[in-house]
Amino acid sequence: MKRLFLGTLSVLMLSAAGIPAAQAEVNQDSSIQSYGYSEQEYRTTPFDLMGNAYNGAYEEMGISSGTNLLRDYQAGMVTAEDIVTAGIRDGDIPAQALQDPEYVGKVKRQLDVLSRDV
Repeated sequence: MKRLFLGTLSVLMLSAAGIPAAQAEVNQDSSIQSYGYSEQEYRTTPFDLMGNAYNGAYEEMGISSGTNLLRDYQAGMVTAEDIVTAGIRDGDIPAQALQDPEYVGKVKRQLDVLSRDV
């Protein structure tokens, strides 16, 4: 009886160990398709694009950095589209990103979240 229990438990543990890997594959595939383009075309995620903007990578293009960026966003002087456009000009993302509402929306959500406490 003890052997049967241990054998069954071992099979269940091995089965459960494979589930996260299978889910990761599904999640990875859906995230690639979520923007409608291949992963290679979007080398820079919306999160990373915002990090670039916040750290001053787009200052030469008129995008403020740090808390000034967030204040400009709150004042309506900078939009998510402006940041995406700066990323395009800097070569971080392809031009079609500006036409991708999901990508632009994720940049906007980053701006919304970060500017709450400014």
